[in-house]
Amino acid sequence: MKILFVRPLSANLPEIDAYIKYFNEDKRFLAVDSSEYGADHLPYEEYDIIWEFKGMGGYQNDQKIIVHDYPSLSTGTLAKVKNTIKRFYNPKPDLRIFLNEYVKKGFGFKDETPSVYRDMGIDPVFIQHSSESIEKEYDFVYVGAMTEERRISQMIDGIISNNSGKLLLIGDPQISVYERYKSNTDITFTGKIPYDEVPQVANKAVYALNYIPNKYPYLYQTSTKLIEYLAMNLKVISTEYFWAQHFMRDNDCAFLMLPDNSFEIKREYLKNFKFRNNIVSERFLWENILNQSQLKSKLLEIYDKKIGMV
Repeated sequence: MKILFVRPLSANLPEIDAYIKYFNEDKRFLAVDSSEYGADHLPYEEYDIIWEFKGMGGYQNDQKIIVHDYPSLSTGTLAKVKNTIKRFYNPKPDLRIFLNEYVKKGFGFKDETPSVYRDMGIDPVFIQHSSESIEKEYDFVYVGAMTEERRISQMIDGIISNNSGKLLLIGDPQISVYERYKSNTDITFTGKIPYDEVPQVANKAVYALNYIPNKYPYLYQTSTKLIEYLAMNLKVISTEYFWAQHFMRDNDCAFLMLPDNSFEIKREYLKNFKFRNNIVSERFLWENILNQSQLKSKLLEIYDKKIGMV
């Protein structure tokens, strides 16, 4: 079966690379990234499965297997309204994929379309680079989106207002964020770096920051970077929100948790807090996450039924 993964132009979706590697290791599948083609025309006719990461609308063809992947709930203004619009506006696929049960519930599809859960995974490179073997140059590291929507300034201010230490920021910052902090000598912006180099750079810090606003929809969604931090054996400081609290409990870990609207890190917190990390990192490797989703068997089942109808 040939699968075309339709990559959105503006989204950062590491799962696409993981999917392609996973399926191409199985001779029954051939997976291709749509970015290999020009933006003007995608050769849908050459593929058996069209795999879309859902905004609104989408490709329709009764002769193809259509997969709709919902890696997150809608964000921004009127997020819940956007979920409702997608539920009614998007064409019916052959299979839906949801990050977790909260994302599925948030969209509220009422039809009988088969669905599976597919959580976020990590690359082996994060397990291979242990923080214990790298000399520390920074106190804190943050990896990920640096936008005002994510309230990133509250996180940064909570560190510099207490002179808590040196902060390393990995990723592309919003221009307003960069302009605000670029002259601070205790803050280092790396800009975007290759994914496989992130562990080598992040491991130069002692503490890793998982700053997620405690608001819809972020509080229900997996923080991949938190799992990556733990795989690197960094000490995690996190905002206090639903997903992180449940993950910490389920994996017998202890993070220093702070409110997102009062994210002040003081040295006495760090000195006295007993961090604990008992995750089994291999459980969160992409290969194991995708095996757990049972995607292959579900696709083969749908394929057999559809071919049998021809």
